[in-house]
Order: sequence, then structure tokens, then C-alpha cells
Amino acid sequence: MTRSIVLAALLLILAGCGEEAKPVASKPEQDVTATLVKLHAAVATRSPQRVCAFYSAQGRPGCEQTLKVALKGAPAFVVEREADIGRIEVKGDRAKVTEAGSEEDPDSLELVREGGAWKLDAAAPAEALEASPECVRETDDGFGALSRSRDILAPTVAEIVDRLCARGSQIGVLPMLGTLSDQDLTLVAISVVNDMKAEGELTQEQAMTVLR
Repeated sequence: MTRSIVLAALLLILAGCGEEAKPVASKPEQDVTATLVKLHAAVATRSPQRVCAFYSAQGRPGCEQTLKVALKGAPAFVVEREADIGRIEVKGDRAKVTEAGSEEDPDSLELVREGGAWKLDAAAPAEALEASPECVRETDDGFGALSRSRDILAPTVAEIVDRLCARGSQIGVLPMLGTLSDQDLTLVAISVVNDMKAEGELTQEQAMTVLR
């Protein structure tokens, strides 16, 4: 019996050799992590009610109406992505979580503890869904050659630009942690063009011209 116990102990020791000890998250950090994982799962359901339940009392007014639009327009690969949780800073009843995957200008979310539960310290105003003038200006400059093309009329180009920027704003409203890659942004643009093609706003040839 003693020999078996000794062998078992040796196996446990050997199994741990060569492994670097990992810091154990504190209870508040664990709770914050669990909250963000559940939040991302709620976003994947596209239910504004479920998502807005994670907002603080101050940020909840108007949340469902705004997120109803944002969740409806977001592509599946956007709402189904997992939380990219990096650094977690907890100070009393407040917490800040920074994404792990981006070193330059990382995305972050702030939370506040209400009634013993962590809630998003953010708001989702309806105006956040609108295309920002800065995005429209920069995107319009990039579409300059397309605006001069005889294949697509200027008002249609303006509609493409407005929809692209509005879709970007909608995705930005979603309470998710993790920056979209350039490839992801390209897929977002493709989704906008495909929507316009399905609505008869663009022909197949025009859609191909936009996406070149």
C-alpha cells in the first residue's frame, strides 16, 4: 500500500516538472471573466433582451431598441466570435478588461458591480448606429475612382458608403471584446454589397466592380 502511495506521489511530481506555474485569477477576476463569456454567448443569440440584461441600470435605457438594429445587421461571424480576454484590472466595484489579441490601441470594456453582479458600464444610444461623418468622408475618398465610373451612379456609390459606415457603427455598438481583423472588415463590406444586390440596388456586374 505504502509503495503504491509513493509511486503515485512521484508520478504527480514528475507530471509537474517543466511546467511554468500560472498565476491564479482572483475571485473578482474570475467573476468578470465569467460575465464576459456569458455576454458573448448572449450576443450570439441575437436577443437584445438577453444582451441588455448585462448593462448597468444607467446604461439600460434605450438599449434594446439600439441593439435590436445592431444585432440584426451584424454578420454571423461577428456575433459568434469568442471574447478575447486579456488583462483584467479590478478596483473595488469597477473593472476594466483589455483584449489580448491587439498590442496597438487594444479594445477594452469597463464594468461596474451592481447588486453583487458585474454589469457593463456603457450605454447604447440610438445615434451610435448612424454612419459617422469621419467614416463617410474617408470611405468616400477611397471610392473616388468608383464615383467616376460610368458603371455605377454617384447616388448608388453614396448609398454604398453610407451603408458600409452604418454597418461599422452597428458592429461597434455591440458589447464585444476583440478587434476585427482586416479580413473580417472585408467580409463585412461583402455582406453590405450582397445585401444591396439582393435588394436590387446593385447588379451582379456592379457588385463585382465594387469588390475589386
